[in-house]
Amino acid sequence: MPVGRPNKPLFDLLPRDVSDRRSAPAVTPRSSIIEHKPPPTSAALPPDPYAGRPPMSEHGPASPSGAAEPDAYLLPRTWVYIGIAAVSVVLIATWILGVRAGRSDAERRLASQLVQDQSPGPSDPTPIAPPPNRTDPGPVRPNDPKTDNTRPAPPRSTPDAPAPADPTSVGTGRHFVATGWTDADPRQKNLNYLHLPALRRDDALRAVLFLAENRVEAMAVPTETVDRSPSADKNHPLFRVVVLQGITREQYQGDGGVRARLEQTVRAVGQRWRKDHRGASDFSSMTWVKFVGA
Repeated sequence: MPVGRPNKPLFDLLPRDVSDRRSAPAVTPRSSIIEHKPPPTSAALPPDPYAGRPPMSEHGPASPSGAAEPDAYLLPRTWVYIGIAAVSVVLIATWILGVRAGRSDAERRLASQLVQDQSPGPSDPTPIAPPPNRTDPGPVRPNDPKTDNTRPAPPRSTPDAPAPADPTSVGTGRHFVATGWTDADPRQKNLNYLHLPALRRDDALRAVLFLAENRVEAMAVPTETVDRSPSADKNHPLFRVVVLQGITREQYQGDGGVRARLEQTVRAVGQRWRKDHRGASDFSSMTWVKFVGA
């Protein structure tokens, strides 16, 4: 060995942890160890109580004589409920039919009793009235008008009531009112009168009669205007409908409401006449005219 350089052995030059790992034995964790136990022997099993017995039949135990017993049927619970419901339905239907039959029987009996009650019973014999006490009138001469009562009196005929005359054909004159034609003018001088539209002759007469039925007196006055419609007679004038309730100048200008009430009444009657009776006008156009005389 050379002098001056120490030489270490090879064991000292190796790392310390390598030497430790080599020297220490390997340790296996317990979790990775699998223990294998031998299966139990037949001596450890309990004895079978049914060993040596014959197998049972699928249909139940056999009788002592060896014959198979009758089968036992087990119904599901659903079929039991269905059977109960069916029996209930049959019972309810039977009860309803019985009630209806009893009700119809009672109605037939009641109808037969009513027919028997309404049928006329045996008629009682009519009692014979005793003859009235009559005095002997004496000998009766034949054909004596005072004592001969054998001839019946001739029937009296009552005359039929005359039919009401048509106001349009009653009287003569130029003016028409609800009672017929007249020449007299019922209007008073210097009073204001409500003038309605001029209509054809037949329509004007109908308007006067309809106003009278609704408690509004009116008249139809011929105008100078000639009816030019194809169905009108030649040179037949139009008629002006005039309400015969006249008002004074004070009533016309005042606030008493006489004028407004009359206009409202006539307008309502005109609307009914036009709507319900197919009138020629509804009297919506009206004017006030002062009557100064014929």
